[in-house]
Amino acid sequence: MQVSPADLLQAALDLISRHKPRLDPVETLNLLPPFVNANDVQGFLLEVLRAPVFGTKVVKCISKARNDAVARKLMALQRRKVRVVDSRMYVKHD
Repeated sequence: MQVSPADLLQAALDLISRHKPRLDPVETLNLLPPFVNANDVQGFLLEVLRAPVFGTKVVKCISKARNDAVARKLMALQRRKVRVVDSRMYVKHD
C-alpha cells in the first residue's frame, strides 16, 4: 500500500495539533517542508504566540539580573566608611 506525501503531511499536522503545548516551536517549524501553508499550522502558531513561557522566562531573568545588581550595589555601599563631621557640615569619605 502506497502512502502519499499528502497523507503523511496531514498526519504530521494532526500530530502537531495534538501535541502543540509540548513541542518546541522552532524545531517543529524547521521540520516541516517549505511548501506547508501557514493556514495549515495556524492553530499551532496561535498557541505558541499565546504561551506565556517566553514572557515568564524573560521576566524571571530580568528580575534575577536586577536583584543581583541591587545586591552588588548594596555590598559596595556597605564597604565604604563614612565619617560625619558636625563642625563643617559635610560627609567625609575615608
